[in-house]
Amino acid sequence: MRLHKVTVFAIYAFILSSGCNRKDPVPEAGSGPRLELQKVQEGTVVNHTFMAMDTMYTLSVGVRGPWSPETADRVRAAMGHAEAAVRAVESTMSSHLATGDVHRLNAGSREWVQVEPSTMDVLVAAVRIGHATGGAFDLTWPALRPLYRLKNPQWKPPTDAQIGKALRLVDFRAVELDVHGHRARFTRAGMAVDLGGIAKGYALDLAAGALARDGFPDHLVNGGGDLRVGGARPDRKWRMGIRSPRKDGIYKSGTIKAPSFAMVTSGDYERFRMVDGVRYSHIVDPRTGRSARGAVSVTVIGPEGMLADALATGLFVLGPEEGRKALVHFPGYEALWLDEAETVQATAGFFAAWD
Repeated sequence: MRLHKVTVFAIYAFILSSGCNRKDPVPEAGSGPRLELQKVQEGTVVNHTFMAMDTMYTLSVGVRGPWSPETADRVRAAMGHAEAAVRAVESTMSSHLATGDVHRLNAGSREWVQVEPSTMDVLVAAVRIGHATGGAFDLTWPALRPLYRLKNPQWKPPTDAQIGKALRLVDFRAVELDVHGHRARFTRAGMAVDLGGIAKGYALDLAAGALARDGFPDHLVNGGGDLRVGGARPDRKWRMGIRSPRKDGIYKSGTIKAPSFAMVTSGDYERFRMVDGVRYSHIVDPRTGRSARGAVSVTVIGPEGMLADALATGLFVLGPEEGRKALVHFPGYEALWLDEAETVQATAGFFAAWD
């Protein structure tokens, strides 16, 4: 599992910025969200950037035709609604905020805890993916977190005894959900959940939905490299790329055929430690308690950010052979795995999804 969200994320798919007529964005003055304008052929690309969930978010919309004060007001209102959607996810699903659902659930242990309907939706999806991946994605991974503080200069790989003790508290099947009553609890004392590996994708979906409802179907939501895309820019389709995991530069770039999609990449190259020539990444296999080695990089393309986010982690842990079997449960989602030599394995529809 991914141990927590960071600004430069192990999930890494990013927008290629070539093709703008103006070299540098210019700020649009006014109250509310700060807008950055890029004048392009037949319109404007408008960006708004903010920090939430320990991640840098950039909201982009394509506006066709001339720019006006009235348009600026509409865009600013839409950006505000989209940002608010992301912050609502943070406030309810962050494990660090005492008022949030996740924090209260973890503190409640075996007692029933009332949660928001949105939190229940994400809990249900997380448990579903846990079952589909055989536990390769597990929302109850926090017991392993203290064993992988990779930023600690004194860090050493955990012992078998340490891992064994932690694994007693890692089991998504021990999360009991009362879906209709919007309640959750643990069947085993001392457990905890963390939704960091799925809630950010859910936030992408909510932000994209807010922009579309406010009249901006041409949008791109970028949360630390995770993408939720709709429509196209005024001058061309949104263009994106997949980072090369072991080399500088881009492994693949281009555009996607679907008018609306999510794209998430999980890799071991952003946060890791080398010990005696062995790479230990921040992505941990919750079944074994050890750094996952199923792949070096996995990219998932599909209709929803929430599922793509969690699947990217689970498929990274599983590797291509078992990962393909898990994806059978998620029609419309495609994946690409890269290994150390950047040898490619992909589902049948992954490359067909690109223009």
